[in-house]
Amino acid sequence: MASIQEERGQEKGEAEALKAALSELDALKERIDAVAEKIKLEVDKLTKKIEESRFLAEIDLQEFNRFLRRPIAIIPASKPGEYIIAAPKWLKMSFGYLEWVDETYCYYRASALLNLIFPLPDFLRKELKIPEPPPVKIVDGLLIAPPEKSEEIKKEFRKFIAKEVEPGKFQIKPLKYFDMLAALVRKGVLPYTPRPVDPSDIEPPSEMELSMLYDWQKRAWFEFLKTGSILLVWPPNAGKSWFMAWAASKIKGRILVIVPNRSLVAQWREYLKMFDVDESRFEVITYSSAKKYRNKNFTLLLVDEAQHISADTWAVAAAIPAKYRICGTATPYREDGREDYVIAFSGKPITLTLEEMKLALSFKPAKFIVHLVKRPEEKLSKVKEIICSNPEPKTIVFSDSIELGRRLAEALKTDFIYGETPAKQRLEKLRKNKCVVVSRIGDMGISLKDIERVIEVSFLGSSRAQQGQRYGRLFHGRGGGEHHLIMTEEEYRKFSWRLMGAMMLGADIKIEKDGILQPVTAITTPRSKRIAKAQRKPREETATKKTAPTPPLTPIASIMPDTQVSSYPPGIQKVLSRLPRPQRRFLEFLLQNQGKYFTAEELALMLGYSTAKSFRETVKPSQLTKYPFLKTKRQGSKLLYGIELGTSFG
Repeated sequence: MASIQEERGQEKGEAEALKAALSELDALKERIDAVAEKIKLEVDKLTKKIEESRFLAEIDLQEFNRFLRRPIAIIPASKPGEYIIAAPKWLKMSFGYLEWVDETYCYYRASALLNLIFPLPDFLRKELKIPEPPPVKIVDGLLIAPPEKSEEIKKEFRKFIAKEVEPGKFQIKPLKYFDMLAALVRKGVLPYTPRPVDPSDIEPPSEMELSMLYDWQKRAWFEFLKTGSILLVWPPNAGKSWFMAWAASKIKGRILVIVPNRSLVAQWREYLKMFDVDESRFEVITYSSAKKYRNKNFTLLLVDEAQHISADTWAVAAAIPAKYRICGTATPYREDGREDYVIAFSGKPITLTLEEMKLALSFKPAKFIVHLVKRPEEKLSKVKEIICSNPEPKTIVFSDSIELGRRLAEALKTDFIYGETPAKQRLEKLRKNKCVVVSRIGDMGISLKDIERVIEVSFLGSSRAQQGQRYGRLFHGRGGGEHHLIMTEEEYRKFSWRLMGAMMLGADIKIEKDGILQPVTAITTPRSKRIAKAQRKPREETATKKTAPTPPLTPIASIMPDTQVSSYPPGIQKVLSRLPRPQRRFLEFLLQNQGKYFTAEELALMLGYSTAKSFRETVKPSQLTKYPFLKTKRQGSKLLYGIELGTSFG
């Protein structure tokens, strides 16, 4: 009897459990039906939008479904092994080096070299068939390869090789050493032999000290210990300078810090003192002083703003003997395309993951507004208007033009900080003034915790690096803030590519014209010509058409292999066509920066000469002063060159 009752009780329990399960299943079915109804409504809305689209007659829904499964396009670029990846702006993934945007697409450049800095998704790396890097490394000045690959490697890198020491070991030509490194980087090879940091050279950090680091800083520290040479490719405010100074405090021995300008010398001294690095152990110098240190030895070399290290004039910094090195940059790209040398001279790139990037940039982004004015004379009044509308925020006004900078400082009743300002006074003036005018010496490395507004009035053409650096000053503040770029409509048409430097750091850019705000549309870029190359009409079809000459698009394009003679008025074209290439590149650079004047030292840097003397001997600018558009003027003991097209050239 008892067993029958037990069986009935068990059956009752199972029935109740089944009833509860069926009830849960009914509830789940209701939720699924509700979700399905929502999906159906969204599909109906999308279908309706497609039907209402002005492209209705051209839409093939089957092809549209294929597009949704694969929304990117891969276009071979002009260089072998390089590709342009076109991806919709709504696709929140990185496909390499962001180079261009328009209303709906982002255009990335991808290659084996760029993959070292901006890693590609695995599926894309396989699809692009980026070749496996050659199995080589460099050890003690020798190129080392597997003996069975000896002939293949010797053939591939013969112009860098002095002789084969033994099978698989090649002596590199001394003058071609860094070129050899750059060639390997272009093929996706990190050519450094890891040189772990000697434990006797370290003051080991405590667990508490390590816990204070961000994850990417910890990763950088351990990579540095394993390799002895790293390149930090981190956005502003991700802690590059802080980490480099912290790491310096953990390394015994002599330390050399190299920075771009004297303004950063004082700041770096403060950083190192903050971490109790004894003054007797370190020196802080500028790139231009590096040649004096070629025969000195250091334990640790710190290179700030490392994108400059590949310039011919400053590459000597890479040859300073040092046991270990840490280099840092927020903007590794260069307008002359020498990113390979940045890596070759620096070390293993350490980048942030997408999640780390979001965390590093998690503060409220700065508002970025481009103000379009009709004439250059209107810029001063626009600056006053911006400041008067809200005089409270701590403000830096950037002016590349020294003359305009002085006028701005006078009008705003503040200081103008530029090359002739004593280095010891620069930080003091930056900190004490609510609003201060600064030349391009303030572009890099300046860290002000209370900065809330940046205004650019005069700038270096299409330079993305400069735009990224100036926008990055706001990253050192409390977050948010305002960035104002004042351009004439002509400047925007010619130089809007510079906005990419801020876009790559997450800026949401708006255009203001006649008091009306509007989003950015297409960005003009000289490299966009490469994308459309296949669509160009044959020369014989276009030669007979008379079109207005298009001004050059970037101030540094003249140091690229191809020139732009055909972009200038016929009279100028005629002059340029007669000149040897060094003189033509010199005049083209000045033409692209009309109205601006440069010293021989500045021109040497921009055009890739090792010294001002080398520039003068190669270009012979004095021979060109017979042309009326080339002007010269004196600034103290220095002769400046510039171009004024006040004369008509037909």
